[in-house]
Amino acid sequence: MASPISGSAYVFTISLLSQSNGQVLANPTLATGDVQISTDGGAFTNLGTLPTVTPAAGGTVEVNLTSGEVGNDHFTVKFSDQAGAEWKETYYHETVADQNAIIDIPTLVDAVWDEPQAGHVTADTFGYYLDARVSEATGASILNGELVMVVDDSESVFLSMVVE
Repeated sequence: MASPISGSAYVFTISLLSQSNGQVLANPTLATGDVQISTDGGAFTNLGTLPTVTPAAGGTVEVNLTSGEVGNDHFTVKFSDQAGAEWKETYYHETVADQNAIIDIPTLVDAVWDEPQAGHVTADTFGYYLDARVSEATGASILNGELVMVVDDSESVFLSMVVE
């Protein structure tokens, strides 16, 4: 399961255990006040949306947190049967990932391809090798949708670049 991200809604599932026999409850009864959240160390308050048993009678409770409930640092969700004796008190705690610390694939690819050529000066590295091969190219053409760079009459270098 992916970690919660600051400023984003988050969904998780949990099972509640019977107070009488310790087994997973197939269909726990959830009411207002049974599930509360503490965001970033604040006081426990009721969730904005009461969790649901999903699938029905399946023993799994789905909790949908809003972006505000997730918080900036951490949150704790407390499950406590206000009516009395159906399930054992349970806590779910998560540390929240900083949105700015998450690197998505397009950002990563962009950072790699925006690396200055002058940064590829260490011998025996891929960047150094590729820089040398591209610098030696005498021409380029498109073959089956891929860019082909001709280094000399006996060798071609294929780049993983689809041309549309």
